[in-house]
Amino acid sequence: MILEQEAARIIGLLPRMQAGVHKGKKTNVIFSMPISYNLDGNEQTHDEVKDASKEDTVINGYVIEKETSNQKGVGVPFAVVDEVPVFPGCENAENKRKCFQEKMNEHIRKNFSYPKAAQEKGIQGRVSTFFVIQKDGSIGDLRMRGSDKLLEQETERIISLLPKMKPGKQKGEIVKVPFSIPVNFKLKKDDVSQESLHENKTPPLIIIDGKESHDYEMYKMNPDRIKSVNVLKGDAAKRKYGDKGKNGVIEIITKKSD
Repeated sequence: MILEQEAARIIGLLPRMQAGVHKGKKTNVIFSMPISYNLDGNEQTHDEVKDASKEDTVINGYVIEKETSNQKGVGVPFAVVDEVPVFPGCENAENKRKCFQEKMNEHIRKNFSYPKAAQEKGIQGRVSTFFVIQKDGSIGDLRMRGSDKLLEQETERIISLLPKMKPGKQKGEIVKVPFSIPVNFKLKKDDVSQESLHENKTPPLIIIDGKESHDYEMYKMNPDRIKSVNVLKGDAAKRKYGDKGKNGVIEIITKKSD
């Protein structure tokens, strides 16, 4: 709690910025950054984003355009949807969420091919990938943000090969399910390697002004609007929110408009 409060204080001091622009229009820009507190002798340090662990960030700096940034029509995120989409081969799996992630990584490894042109130019890096499993089980609304177009094109090819799935459900109704996964392209001496990451470990429940919200709503909030942040963990979270609070809860109270 102490470290979380310090992180909230630091973020609260961020200055007002010039808005991001995508395709000539101002957009909301999601940005996530891990802050690690390490005691090394008598020094306290934090790791920069480039040193973040694989679990720290799913999409860093991913642009959400205004017409899709509100919750209406976006669907229910994979991390919180009641029934996740069923990847072929996961029909009888006890934990279909975990099976989906494993099958996704397997699909990427199986279909991965490092672009020759990228190898020759020494191009490597991460491609943050976002797509939606539609109500009919097909893949749509694919978006990517990578270090180079060649890597984005290869990632697009891999995602386009995904099979049709059984759609996800929320409260018994079929819904769209957004899913994000980073694909890392790394050159190691004379050989190449690919590394895929499943989504972050199931994120905590986000409550903004008493209402359950998506994590991207929290990320895009103006720090000046935040009045207080409260974090619940373990039994305290479960007592207040039941099973939904098993991964922790972040409660945010915003300042009321005059």
